[in-house]
Amino acid sequence: MEAPALDIPASKNTVSVAVVDSASDIIVPTGAFMSPLVPGFEKLEARSFFFLIEQAAGQDGKAPRRILFDLGLRQDWATGLSPVSVKGLRAMLDMKTTEGEPAAKIEVTNDAHTILQQGGVDTDSIEAIVWSHSHVDHTGNPSLFGPNTALVIGPGFGTGTCSCIQHQGHSHPATDEALAPHIFPGYPQDPESVLLESDYKGRTLRELTSADFGTTTIAGLRAFDYFGDGSFYLLDTPGHSPGHLCGLARVQAGPAAADNHFVLMLGDGIHHMSEMRPNPYKPLPAEYAQSTTLFSHFPGGSPTKPLFVPAGTKGASVHLDPQQATAIIAQLAALDAHDNVFSVAAHDMHVYKVLVDAAKTGAPALFPDGTVNDFVARGFVQQTQWTFMKDLVHLV
Repeated sequence: MEAPALDIPASKNTVSVAVVDSASDIIVPTGAFMSPLVPGFEKLEARSFFFLIEQAAGQDGKAPRRILFDLGLRQDWATGLSPVSVKGLRAMLDMKTTEGEPAAKIEVTNDAHTILQQGGVDTDSIEAIVWSHSHVDHTGNPSLFGPNTALVIGPGFGTGTCSCIQHQGHSHPATDEALAPHIFPGYPQDPESVLLESDYKGRTLRELTSADFGTTTIAGLRAFDYFGDGSFYLLDTPGHSPGHLCGLARVQAGPAAADNHFVLMLGDGIHHMSEMRPNPYKPLPAEYAQSTTLFSHFPGGSPTKPLFVPAGTKGASVHLDPQQATAIIAQLAALDAHDNVFSVAAHDMHVYKVLVDAAKTGAPALFPDGTVNDFVARGFVQQTQWTFMKDLVHLV
């Protein structure tokens, strides 16, 4: 099926996008996030990324505007997070596979703030941190940044039924308000909050509203033009969590649609590319589609349907609303269908490995030595399109 046309407003303005490794080695139980559970794929590597987005310097001599999309997991998570968050992460670390092996792991060796400084970024120049959502492997430690760095969150960020990793492995009714996530105020003002007061205290906290999004939509998703010039959009993508945001950055502009190149920052819109691919726009390659055994593990599966879906049901899942998350993924797939869109999920180890290997060619693609602005010329979309199948090749 031919991909729908990209309905992104025209602009000549661009940003630079650097993918930053947050120095976190994380493994989570696959079955808690994705369904169905298949043999040999019970543990999901989930190294976290965040992104440095930078406008070009203006002709008026003003310094370029810089923002961050997410922060990864803070280094001192075991002592620095709220008690509820620490308890939840430790509960996850106690989870086992069906073979009785540990199903989770967390090792963090640095903080986003230090990583940026070591890479030569003046962290006082960061005008805002955009949180894709409230989960601790994305919120980092904003208190390390100066008070002039604002915090931007999506609409309804602090509301909704439980979707937090702090209740990992627990099932409960969506109507049980006692188990709804405590967000604002943060800990210690609210002893049950998953966030900290220090995350936002003393800085501007901006929650986007319907007025911010206006009538602009991209792939049917509400879109907020952050800089007001068409270079960077925040997409309203609830489903995994309340107020979940994705980022869409224009890294090259030109007169024709194909001349405009975009980096799609998926956050936790997906946790593994098999939740978005294959699809009608990107059918599974014949080497997998012709397997006599692969689809025996995916009831109702087909070469044009994602292999996995977000796990659980509403009120009994790490996702706010798995059905809504699935619908959002289908809309994001319409963007991902284009070769001039490079999709990077927050925990995509296969993209990470391709970007790491790029340095071996003498052309680094990871912060601080490179960006992904030239992803089309370097063929990153083609290189990463089906690498996720390495996790499932034993089923083929």
